Amino acid sequence: MISPRQDQIVRLVRSNGYMANEEMAQHFGVAVQTIRRDVTSLAGLGLLCRHHGGATPVSTVENLDYDARQILNASAKDAIGRYAASLIPDRSSLFINIGTTTEAFARSLTKHRDLRIVTNNLHVASLVSGRMDFHTVITGGQLRPQDGAILGSSAIESLSSFRTEFGVIGISGIEDDGTLLDFDLSEIQCARTIIRNSRRVLLLADHTKFSRHPMGRVGDLRDIDDLITDQPVPEAFQRHLDAAGVTLHVAENHARFHKNEHYLVTNHINLFLYRSTCSKTNIDRSFWSVMTGECDVIDSRGFFRGQCLRTLRPAGRGRRHQWLWNRKGCRRQGGKGASRRAG
Repeated sequence: MISPRQDQIVRLVRSNGYMANEEMAQHFGVAVQTIRRDVTSLAGLGLLCRHHGGATPVSTVENLDYDARQILNASAKDAIGRYAASLIPDRSSLFINIGTTTEAFARSLTKHRDLRIVTNNLHVASLVSGRMDFHTVITGGQLRPQDGAILGSSAIESLSSFRTEFGVIGISGIEDDGTLLDFDLSEIQCARTIIRNSRRVLLLADHTKFSRHPMGRVGDLRDIDDLITDQPVPEAFQRHLDAAGVTLHVAENHARFHKNEHYLVTNHINLFLYRSTCSKTNIDRSFWSVMTGECDVIDSRGFFRGQCLRTLRPAGRGRRHQWLWNRKGCRRQGGKGASRRAG
């Protein structure tokens, strides 16, 4: 039995497609930790999908809208895009298909030279259009205005006219046995065409794709050569990768405090488990969410966005390990009597 608030959370997520924990906390006038507990409980009941920073509805027939997908796990997608771009040498030919992760990949091609790109993604074409040394082919077909996808029989025919060194594709879901899934039949046909006409296929998928189960089948792990994701996979899935001869690449997601107005915190993650007015469990959980890009500052009740993080005291550590840096590079330390609140 779910509570009235949890029932409203399910309805809210279903109507919006994606809701951040902070937005729901403001909507219901409760702490973010309360929303996280509700979301975890609802995800366990199969009523919604829990992600770092928010929740999405459970659906096997319809993908999230484009705006929601742009927000969802943006830092992880950027990390995957950068890693995948590092695998592409200069003067290469490649397909780039539909998706926000492949668009992150396209944004990471700024240091490459003389690429030959074939794409059915209008946003990808726009991202690389300013490069005079890139030769970009946009497929024919029907434009889907929601996300810039170019689909249909003309798109498939255009993609079939090329044979490239690399095929860079995204996916909507991955089953435990390695089955690759997507929502839209036209997208599936375009992805299959890219796979058939690429010498090396790179699949870009963040960790949330392993918890989504669309009804359309694109293929399986034998159809790809490389999987680039942002978190290690379970041992059972690694065995499927090994059996299919797929190389796993884990892109490190270095989330930083770049959105805070006053301070940046160094990347010595192991040294920073902060005490606050909240419980240690909440502060540990909150700090992890910061480092994974879920929120901007540490703990919604102890520290608040946009305020000066004047002093912080690490749990179980001496003050030598407490380094805070402001934008001018001035190092500051909190002492034994340092305040544990922001502002």
